[in-house]
Amino acid sequence: MERENDFFDLKDIFRAIWEEKIIFSTIVAFFAISSVFYALSIPNVYQSKAILAPSDSENQDMLMSRYRGLSSLAGINLPVEEVSKSVEGIERFRSFDFFKTLVDSSFQKQDIIATKGWDPKTNNLYYDPNLYNSVSKEWVREVRFPKTQIPSDQEAFEIFQESFSIFLDDDSGFITLKLNHHSPYIAKNWLDEAISSLNELMRNEDKKRAQKSLDYLNYQISDTNLTEIKQVLSLLIQKQIETLTLIETNEEYVFKIIDSPIIPERKISPSRPVICILITFVGLIIATIYSFYRYTRKLKKY
Repeated sequence: MERENDFFDLKDIFRAIWEEKIIFSTIVAFFAISSVFYALSIPNVYQSKAILAPSDSENQDMLMSRYRGLSSLAGINLPVEEVSKSVEGIERFRSFDFFKTLVDSSFQKQDIIATKGWDPKTNNLYYDPNLYNSVSKEWVREVRFPKTQIPSDQEAFEIFQESFSIFLDDDSGFITLKLNHHSPYIAKNWLDEAISSLNELMRNEDKKRAQKSLDYLNYQISDTNLTEIKQVLSLLIQKQIETLTLIETNEEYVFKIIDSPIIPERKISPSRPVICILITFVGLIIATIYSFYRYTRKLKKY
C-alpha cells in the first residue's frame, strides 16, 4: 500500500493515535504522573507586602528651605536637600550599602541562599544539605572562583534582589514593598526590619547633621556683635531645635506605614495545577508526534 502523496490531515493523526494507542497512552501517562511529582517537589513561596507613604518630615524639609534665604543673609550656608527623603529612601532600599547593614544581623545568609522549603507545623526551614549543614551551622558547598564557600555579601545581595521589589505609584505617591520567601514569617519579619531600619538609619543621619548645624549656629551667634545677624541666627537656631525635636519624636521618619506587612496564609507560587497541565500538554504533543512517526513508518513498509 502506497500513499498517494506526502500530505496528511487530522484523520491521519487520529488514526495514528488509535493505531499506537498503547505507546501514546504510556507517554502521556508518564508525563502526567511526572508532572505531579515535579509540582509537589517545588516548595511554596509566600509574599509579604507593605504600603508606605512619605512621612511628615518631607513637609519639614520644605519649611526649612524657606529659612535658607535668611541664612545666606547672615553669610551661613545651611545644607540643601537636593532630593526628597522618600526618593532617597527608595534608592537606599535598593542599595547594596543598606543591605550590608541588615545581613548577618537581621538577615541570615543561609536563609537567603540555602533554603529549599518550610515546615508549617514546626515553623522550621529546610536547607539544601549540599550548601549548608543546619546541624553544625556551617557552609559545605563547593564553588569555583570568584565565589567562596561562605557566600559574600555581594552574592547574597544579588539573590536577595530577586525576591525583593519596590514599586512607586507616581499618581498617589504610595510605595509598595514586596518580599518573597519560603517562610511567611521570615517574609514578614524581614520587611518589618527593612522599613524600621531605614527609618532609623536616616533619622540618625539627619539628627547628626542637624546637631552639627545647631552647634555651628551657636558658635556663630556667640562670635558676632551685629544685632541684625544675631536676630537671624536666633531664628535659624529656633528652627533647627524644632527640627531636632521632630527627628527625636518621629519614629516613622522617612516612611509611614499605610498597610503593615502581614504573615501571608496563602502561597504566591508555585501554581501546581498550571505546572501539571503544561507538562502534560507537552507530553501530549510528544506522544502525538511519536505515534504519527511510528504509524507512517509502518505504512511505508507496505
